[in-house]
Order: sequence, then structure tokens, then C-alpha cells
Amino acid sequence: MKKYLMGLSIFAMSLAVEAGTKSASGTVSLTASTGRIIVELTGSGNTTCGDGLRYAFTPSTDYNRVLLSMLLAAQISGKRILVNGQGECLTEYPYSSAYILANMKIINE
Repeated sequence: MKKYLMGLSIFAMSLAVEAGTKSASGTVSLTASTGRIIVELTGSGNTTCGDGLRYAFTPSTDYNRVLLSMLLAAQISGKRILVNGQGECLTEYPYSSAYILANMKIINE
């Protein structure tokens, strides 16, 4: 299972790089709103769209539920993460200037 998840993560990151993603890194803070998980990053100095580093997704697929588990682990442990987003900056509620989360990686420092 671990090899499967690692392979899935590497595959998704390679797809995201080819698709012209919006990348950022930092420590994570999660919130939930209307069935969506909002990921906000701090401590990187990067900006994505609007005034902050926000990404959003819905935990409706197995892949997105794995992302949620990884994000929760990173938040609890205070680890930095690298994320890639896709699409246009979504400014309407509940996104508040966010990209759709494509994939992520926990940075082991």
C-alpha cells in the first residue's frame, strides 16, 4: 500500500508540473466550509492568488482523502509541506482566493 501511495503521489506531481501548476510551501492550517477543505499556508513568503496561500479540495475521492490524512499529519506535527494547485484563482465563497489542490508533499527537514 505504501508503494502504491508513493507511486500515486509521484505520478500526480509529474502531471501537475506538466499542467502549469501554482506551487507554494509552508506550514499548514486547515479549515472546512460547505464540504470543502481549505488549506492555508504560512511561513513561506510565496503568494498564489489574492492575499494568501490557499488551496481547496473536496474529500470525495480516495486520493483526496489520502491528501486530507497527509495534511492533517503535517498540521499536527508542524511539518512544512509543498503543494501544487491547478486551474484559475477561485475568489468566490468559500474559496477566498484559492487554487484547487492537485497534490502535496511533506517536507522532511
